[in-house]
Amino acid sequence: MGLVEIDEIGHTIGLVRGSPHPFRLSVVNVAVVFLGGGVGTLLRAAFEDRFAPPLGQSWPWVTWLINVIGCMALGVITGVIATRPLPSYRHRVLYLCVTTGLLGGFTTYSTYVLEAVELGGGGLLLVALGYAASSIVVGIAGVAGGYLVGRRAVREVESS
Repeated sequence: MGLVEIDEIGHTIGLVRGSPHPFRLSVVNVAVVFLGGGVGTLLRAAFEDRFAPPLGQSWPWVTWLINVIGCMALGVITGVIATRPLPSYRHRVLYLCVTTGLLGGFTTYSTYVLEAVELGGGGLLLVALGYAASSIVVGIAGVAGGYLVGRRAVREVESS
């Protein structure tokens, strides 16, 4: 048995084992990812514009926090979905909008790498290495911790 589920017409519709991903390429799916991504990108730009220090001069706390918050949110949402699969196509589309779209637009790998390179190039090599390493470690911990929180939240709601 493969990991991909195919509908009766031959469209890929998601992964087995309760995956929430609606893989069918459709106008709706593209539109919700585009919409969510636009909102996420605007949120990140607003935070960066308001709070970020000049590039390469100090620890990029704003990008670091944005990525950590995004990792934790993705973990919580995925933990909920792993415990209680999405009941309808509308829920799967919302999931796609929020995770791939909003959180994908909000978090940023490219800015994280650029900031690390700028710190290192500006003579702050230890800061650059600490920023790069902590972003990965804390991001993984955020997803894992969020996942556990999401699963536990569903179980507590269902048991009460």
